[in-house]
Amino acid sequence: LGPGGHSWGDQAPSTLHALGRAISALYALPLPPTPRTTLNVGVASGGTSVNSIAASAELLLDLRSLDPEALGKLDRRAVSALHAAAREAGVTVRVEQVGDRPGGDLHSAALMPPIREAAREIRTDLRTAASSTDANAAAPHGLPAVAIGVYRGGNAHRLDEWVQTSSLEPGLNFLRRVVELYQQQPVA
Repeated sequence: LGPGGHSWGDQAPSTLHALGRAISALYALPLPPTPRTTLNVGVASGGTSVNSIAASAELLLDLRSLDPEALGKLDRRAVSALHAAAREAGVTVRVEQVGDRPGGDLHSAALMPPIREAAREIRTDLRTAASSTDANAAAPHGLPAVAIGVYRGGNAHRLDEWVQTSSLEPGLNFLRRVVELYQQQPVA
């Protein structure tokens, strides 16, 4: 936050200047090649008019990692970068967490046999990948979890995202078979 002011008559610091510095500093943070760890500024905004010094600006930052320790380290470095950018520009910063996507082992090995069997039965290729899904909520509790895609598509979160509608019925049949096979497993 800053005092704002008129772009011609005032010499106040701009929060947009701090925001630009912060974004540059965030993308300059080194990320480990393994475990997979990502950083993304998905939204940035501020100011009120072309001839006003911005009194407020904000960004939404997404940090993710397969390793909770790497995520915690990145989070601390990101917060430090935000504070440094604000200090350098002469404004203040407030950091607020708006979500929490835990990372870690999903302990999914026990869930994979019925998934593999269902894929074999319906003659579909099975691809496994680490991703960010609702299954991640189980990670900090040590509960086994998986997320199963039931459609073919691509370009997620882009303007040209697509879904092959003809893949939905076979995908749902695959999911139904996974559930049936899982229910047939002996209770451990």
